[in-house]
Amino acid sequence: MLKQSKKLYQKLQKQYSRRINLDLTRIKRVLKKLNNPHEEIKNVINIIGSDGKNSVLTSLKYFLEANNQKVNAFTSPHLYDVRQRFWLGNRFISLKEIKNYKKVIELTKHKLTLFELLTCIYILSASKTDPDSYNLIESGLFFKKDSTNLWSSPLSQVVTNINYQHQEWIHPKTIEEICRQKVGFLSRDTKIYTGKQKPKTSKIIKNILEQNPSKRINYGYWKIINKNNKKYYKDKKI
Repeated sequence: MLKQSKKLYQKLQKQYSRRINLDLTRIKRVLKKLNNPHEEIKNVINIIGSDGKNSVLTSLKYFLEANNQKVNAFTSPHLYDVRQRFWLGNRFISLKEIKNYKKVIELTKHKLTLFELLTCIYILSASKTDPDSYNLIESGLFFKKDSTNLWSSPLSQVVTNINYQHQEWIHPKTIEEICRQKVGFLSRDTKIYTGKQKPKTSKIIKNILEQNPSKRINYGYWKIINKNNKKYYKDKKI
């Protein structure tokens, strides 16, 4: 099965452009043709940042599942099996499902990049799961025009550590612009959790988000404590 998965992904790489082309126009056009299945997905949690996105997503997934909640997740990249990008409640997506959703997307007759195709496959597959599921979605490059930036009112948006990665895709090549691309286009109707940052980066993020009316929870408001050989979350309300 792993061999078949690798073969399928190689085929997708040949058929779809791997070139990074930051633009939401294409994926929104396809989703509209598909009757906007992303609007059927609730409890969306976007995870944005430079480092630590997958670690945060995985931790949230385990916490929610330990609380008997259903969880879907979209991550990238995969290590060796493309199915690992798509977690659907209690299993990874099947190769058959990937192929079937690919055919549905291709019927729209619109071209997509490879990452946009995979995002659409996640949306179609997640829309068929329990409507009360949490949907943990890891952003790709930046967030302004990333194909995961599709929900105007997600449940929350989590900002992990931001640093100088991927400067070749922005102008000017500054930490200020990187922060603007990642947090300057967050939802204005959500809860924004910002993780630990370098002091300069933290100040930049705070300034950018001053005009955002969403509730903001910054690093330092909560902490993890050890008690009786167990770890607990504690915030200032407790």
